[in-house]
Amino acid sequence: MFWIFRRILLMASLGLGFMSGQAFEAWRYEARCQDLGGGRTPGGLPICVLTEQR
Repeated sequence: MFWIFRRILLMASLGLGFMSGQAFEAWRYEARCQDLGGGRTPGGLPICVLTEQR
């Protein structure tokens, strides 16, 4: 019976690790985009848009 608990705990840990990794990557991408002087498109799409200044 204890092995079921360990298996559930392992799966939950893997899921939480994956989700936190995805959140960190999204934050890092957004920070890099802002550092370059860009921002997201008005529709909130996950694309970094850099405007060229002439």
